[in-house]
Amino acid sequence: MRKNSITNGTRREKRSNGHGFRYALTCWKKFMKAARIKVQMEQAAITLLNNVDLNVDDYTIRIRIVRLWTRPTFNNRRKIYCYDMIFMDQEGTKMQALFYRKTLLVMSIC
Repeated sequence: MRKNSITNGTRREKRSNGHGFRYALTCWKKFMKAARIKVQMEQAAITLLNNVDLNVDDYTIRIRIVRLWTRPTFNNRRKIYCYDMIFMDQEGTKMQALFYRKTLLVMSIC
């Protein structure tokens, strides 16, 4: 355990201006347990890839990425333009998808 670690999942650090301390979170699970905060997430209905409808834009899917590759930008070969992937659901249905880098910077994937 670190010298300045506290058992509730935080760590005490000196502020950069030298006045006082701040507390940094080191372990989310320990912090939630020590604070006696319980989070229960509702299980969303998982949609299989065969049942995806183009008219609906709010789905929860569970997939495994089978293949992933990148495409470089046209001007600079070192920068990534987009990600291509093939993913598969639990029944074995495969689908190809394309995610633009700009979109992934805005979107959070859990």
